Amino acid sequence: MTKMATKKMTDEVFEQICIELETTYKGINTLCKESNSSGRAFYNYKDGETTKQRLTNLEEYNARHQRYVRAREKQLDFLEEQLREVAYDNRKDGQIVGNVNVGTNHIQRDRLKVDTLKFVLGKLRARKWGDKIDVTTDGEKIEAINVTIVRPGESEK
Repeated sequence: MTKMATKKMTDEVFEQICIELETTYKGINTLCKESNSSGRAFYNYKDGETTKQRLTNLEEYNARHQRYVRAREKQLDFLEEQLREVAYDNRKDGQIVGNVNVGTNHIQRDRLKVDTLKFVLGKLRARKWGDKIDVTTDGEKIEAINVTIVRPGESEK
């Protein structure tokens, strides 16, 4: 097996990967391989290989980090849209080939996609998609608590 030469990470390659990231379910390592680069090169370019390098060019690395964060946010928006499209696409549900209903295969595959997207979104956008667990009130309404602070030498009003 021959080792493929990897491209040096540049602003252009970094931007290309960020643009692709915004509209795909793929991860950084996959996108980097498709661009003949590596995930390590991407992250080193984004964050700097050493603390000294990072501190020397702090603004540059902060700008790259912010670009990456924006790309990840857009990717989550894309995944939310994919979730809706998969969940409501019923075009192949009753598809019959010969005497076999192959629509059930599509339904099962779509169910897997929806569950996977819900899991990923539940972890990465927990506030919106995560499980809402009430761990403090046992479902009861919380009553307001009035607190009065009395300093030494003052009387309670």
